[in-house]
Amino acid sequence: MKFDIYFYKRPHTYIIVLLTVFYALNRHFIRPYIRAEYPDWEVLQLIINSLPNFLGSLILYIFITRILIGYNGLRASLFIVGYSVFHEVINVWLDNIRFDWNDIMASILAVIVSGLIDYTISLKRLSA
Repeated sequence: MKFDIYFYKRPHTYIIVLLTVFYALNRHFIRPYIRAEYPDWEVLQLIINSLPNFLGSLILYIFITRILIGYNGLRASLFIVGYSVFHEVINVWLDNIRFDWNDIMASILAVIVSGLIDYTISLKRLSA
């Protein structure tokens, strides 16, 4: 496995940083506020609770496909989905947290969105 030592000079590094900042804002400010102010809005609660898995999967996809050299989108996608399922199972086993299918679906959705964006970018590069 090779590592891009100049990753900090690339635009995807800034995307990772922005997603990480949004992840932290969601965890410490947005989620507590929405849970307190809108407890009856089930769809909003569902989205806000699954957003960390979505953002984490996006960050992992960008990291794996752009910073680790030699990994394509399919291998990254399979790893992320497998890791999401593994993480949910381990949480049930170690922390007695219920298995949440919504978190797995958020990770799968993030992989699909990441793959589509990756595919669109590669098409634009080929046509340019």
